[in-house]
Amino acid sequence: MPTLKEIKSLLQYYTSEWTTVNGISGRKFTSAINGNSIFLPTAGCNWDDGLSYRDSWGYYWSGTLYPDNEWRAGNLGFGSRNAGYSRWSERSVDHYVRPVAELTPSHPADSPVLPFTIILEQLLADLIHAYYDARRHKRRKVRQIRFEIGMEAELVALRDELWNRSYHPRPSTCFIVHDPKQREIFAADFRDRVVHHLLYNYIPPLWNARSSPTAIAAA
Repeated sequence: MPTLKEIKSLLQYYTSEWTTVNGISGRKFTSAINGNSIFLPTAGCNWDDGLSYRDSWGYYWSGTLYPDNEWRAGNLGFGSRNAGYSRWSERSVDHYVRPVAELTPSHPADSPVLPFTIILEQLLADLIHAYYDARRHKRRKVRQIRFEIGMEAELVALRDELWNRSYHPRPSTCFIVHDPKQREIFAADFRDRVVHHLLYNYIPPLWNARSSPTAIAAA
């Protein structure tokens, strides 16, 4: 059975949709990284008075027992309007079990690769947000103005390149400044600055989730 940690990863890093497969309602969880998916039907659960919530809710056990109380275990719950949650429940309630395969050695549970998924529509929305970040203090720059004139087409094209993994940075502009001292500057194309801000907005939440609460840094 999946662990409670794996269930939480399913909820956090996979997209889900309410759908019907062979006449059975349930949720389909899909990875935006490799497209793998799993369908879990809303089979309900068995209480003392029999089967309840069939066709409206799904409840599935994890293999993780509650610390110091083996009568409780972690489980997954979801419905048509609820994308899913994890919690602890009494094991006297009959939930269902969905066996899963072990992680392959090529992607161990403690892999340094941060799990991250996104859907196409969200990527475009995030690019729009990154654009507004990138143009801050750059509204009068020629490259920003050119980008803004065709902003919608530029962002859609950028989204498609990132999604298809065909994105390549454009050449930077090199120039010399003398204040406060002489320095050689390589300025990224405005289009690439949008991608820089997109990455900046994505990375901190991922690292913060894995960092120790006692971690500190000094400049």
